[in-house]
Amino acid sequence: MSPASGQQMYSAYCAVCHGNDGKGGGPAAEALKVPPPDLTVLARKNGGKKVLKGSLLPLEQSSQFLVRA
Repeated sequence: MSPASGQQMYSAYCAVCHGNDGKGGGPAAEALKVPPPDLTVLARKNGGKKVLKGSLLPLEQSSQFLVRA
């Protein structure tokens, strides 16, 4: 995976909840039962490295946190 494709994936699948800056303020964040974590904190705890894919909830599990209107 290249940095460009990683950015595209983040923009498509993550930014709506985590925000473009990764701090949890995306446009859908307010509709969640559980606030999205600040990914910058996770990156700092990991020595500034990327957050590993396995440390995040799979899409099918994360959908349980969505509020249905």
